[in-house]
Amino acid sequence: MPYCANCGNEVNREDKFCFRCGAQLMKESEQKESAKAETMKEELRKTGVQEGQPQTSQTVTEHEYATMNRRDWITLAIAVLMIALVVWTVHVFGG
Repeated sequence: MPYCANCGNEVNREDKFCFRCGAQLMKESEQKESAKAETMKEELRKTGVQEGQPQTSQTVTEHEYATMNRRDWITLAIAVLMIALVVWTVHVFGG
């Protein structure tokens, strides 16, 4: 059986309010989401990030660095191929 989050009284699953203290009861799924949100808020407090504020500096993970690096190489390869195509076109057709 679930318990009231406000006073700890045992309540029925169908109850919408605690008969002891009158607090509105949440469904189990709502309680889990509320607990998750509280955990996340606590983690944010520990890291010094304020809720609702964008982070000004971000740590780049190894995966993100590898992805950025790969993207840079692909961009460079495309640029080199395009330059080679222009040089070849000028050479073949005259310029």
